[in-house]
Amino acid sequence: MSEHAEDQDQEEYQPPAQDTVVNEASGEMIDEGRLKVEASPSSEIAASKAEPSKKDTPTPAEPESASLTPKNKPEQEPEPQSKPEPEHKTSSSKSKTVTPSKKRKVSTSTTPTPTPNKTRRTRANNNNNTTNNTTPKALIHYLLTPSCATLVRSPDEQSHHTSHPDQLTYTTNPPLTPFAELLSALLLSRPISHNLGHRSIRTLLNPPWNYTSPAALLSPKYTPDVRDGKAPDGDAAQTVYKALEEARTQHKAKTASQLVGLAEVCAAEFCEGDEDAALSKLRQMVQDANVGEAGNVFEDAVKSKVKGVGKTGVEIARRRLQGVEGWEGLGPFIDARTKGVLERMGVGGDADEVWELVVGCIGDGDEVDVAGDGGERKLQGESERAKWKAFVTVLERAVEADLAGKVDEVLERAADDGDGK
Repeated sequence: MSEHAEDQDQEEYQPPAQDTVVNEASGEMIDEGRLKVEASPSSEIAASKAEPSKKDTPTPAEPESASLTPKNKPEQEPEPQSKPEPEHKTSSSKSKTVTPSKKRKVSTSTTPTPTPNKTRRTRANNNNNTTNNTTPKALIHYLLTPSCATLVRSPDEQSHHTSHPDQLTYTTNPPLTPFAELLSALLLSRPISHNLGHRSIRTLLNPPWNYTSPAALLSPKYTPDVRDGKAPDGDAAQTVYKALEEARTQHKAKTASQLVGLAEVCAAEFCEGDEDAALSKLRQMVQDANVGEAGNVFEDAVKSKVKGVGKTGVEIARRRLQGVEGWEGLGPFIDARTKGVLERMGVGGDADEVWELVVGCIGDGDEVDVAGDGGERKLQGESERAKWKAFVTVLERAVEADLAGKVDEVLERAADDGDGK
């Protein structure tokens, strides 16, 4: 059946005259006598009854009854020998709107893409720098405020500090012992999140564990009747493993073994007895070192003797211990992580320059809120202790802001609250 045969069926059927024949391919009425004359073995119509070629047979005009075809009626597929038409074309002269594929949407909107507000602080594409209008002095002032301490502190840490203000945490005071600082550095250099690290520190340094000295960690407080097959051997390691389970942290077995090793090394190499949480021997090594060499002496001693404390861990410990009385020879020091954050904030990463900036900000007698809670534990700006505590506080809160993803917010608040004084 040809492409137009269905359309012709809708007209009134008029039988052809007896002396005529209908050409099935073209629908043309052919005289029977003419057909007999033209028929031969080589005749294309008689041999195959195929559709005549386009060169020999003109394209028949569309019948008038085609207008009666329903608008939504699909076309029939063409004859096998006929050339298929593209899917978006129809036999009708009217054009149809092409609907784009759902997978590939064609935008028809002429509205231009809105341009971001250039006055808003955003991260630049180069080295994740943060552009801002905050002066370094205003930023230093804001980093030393209780408002900044609350902003950058993790929710878990803040909640624990609020409900247990007298307990030890990593980001609040009272300050940690030097041994507790090494323990914290080991935990924070593990491949876990900083929230898990802070929770582990809170668990281990507070009751019932109180691991603030080597002796406390090496004295088993928990001996299970049935040994945990996942825990390392030894009563002390089993106890530390139990404490880490309560902290709901990761890598408990390996961390427990490393913490026991830390306590053993400190008791034998860095302390005057296992009750010495101040690491007196190690502190004396720092004080006896030549000017400018104390930091290297400290890092080499810790990395070479304590398993589990590498470059990252020893830099964390040095960054914080320089603010402890008797350990000032370790500074001024800024570790690589903190240096990058301060550079993005626009302060710069040179330790001596940041030290002078901090001292200049508090040298006028301002009180320094070293506790970060607005309480009574403040130091006068002109004291040497206040300078070191302020310097370390600036570094710590810069890192906390980065870990919390709030560097931009710190800069905005510093610009709003600070006046460059």
